Amino acid sequence: MPTRPKQPKAPAPPKPWRRGDGRYRSADDRFTIEAGGAGRWFLTDAESLDELGLARTLGPYDTLDDTKAAAADLRERAAAASPLAARIAAAKDRPPVPTTSAGSSAPARPRTLVRVPRAAAKDAPEPQPETAPEPGPTPRTWLDELADEDARAATRARRQVDLLVALGVEDAASVVRRDVLGRQPAVAGRLLATTIAAALRQVLDPVALKADARRSIPGEMRTLAGTGRTADADGNGDIDARRDALAAYAAFVAARVLAATLDVVSSEDRAPGAGRDLPGWRLVERPTAAEGDAGTTARRLIVTPEDVAGG
Repeated sequence: MPTRPKQPKAPAPPKPWRRGDGRYRSADDRFTIEAGGAGRWFLTDAESLDELGLARTLGPYDTLDDTKAAAADLRERAAAASPLAARIAAAKDRPPVPTTSAGSSAPARPRTLVRVPRAAAKDAPEPQPETAPEPGPTPRTWLDELADEDARAATRARRQVDLLVALGVEDAASVVRRDVLGRQPAVAGRLLATTIAAALRQVLDPVALKADARRSIPGEMRTLAGTGRTADADGNGDIDARRDALAAYAAFVAARVLAATLDVVSSEDRAPGAGRDLPGWRLVERPTAAEGDAGTTARRLIVTPEDVAGG
């Protein structure tokens, strides 16, 4: 029985995209995909022209699959025409201009000279160079308005703003404005607050705090670390001891906070690096009603943690 000849295998359909020279091209050469770096893919559509009459480039897209999907979406829509398409078509249909170059059979068109009357040329306005628009007036600030009323006060306020900025105060202008216009000691209050905050950061440093606590309350620190033997037969002593140790550690931290705050408020009178052009603070005694009429000078108060404990 004769064998049936094998049917030739149908060729595989062309791949929708092919890669070469670091690019991806569609099977019909309409689209080109190029990588512009990590997570940046660009799609060029040869049938859609941009404002310059060149192939339109779209993107960036996050992934290669997103770029291919964008190409498929463009294929289903009509290609966007370039704004210059009408001019390009008109230029193609325009007959070539004859020249007198070598090998050209078209005769050169004679040029016609047009004489302009001298008077008309003299009266014609000369083209003026384009000038950039002048910037609008700078908005006036509260410092400008203060300078109109009191120039010395405005100079002093500007100086304080610059000094606060140098000390790291971000809203320096607002602080000085509350001080000057609001009649409040805002500058001294901010400097006092930042000085206290700096002192607390120093005394509450975890490493220094732990080392000082071990020297001041060694037994409680061993209990918190779990190295002390405090459990009784029922196992309740360990819980009570840890609670007592935690309370002792909290009291130790509170005492350090109080001592640092009192030291800044009562022992210091100016923020570090503030200089004499910025205000400071002073904790003073307030005379009694009877002494106030006698011209008694208020004395400076220096309060210590021992005074607080003794109270």
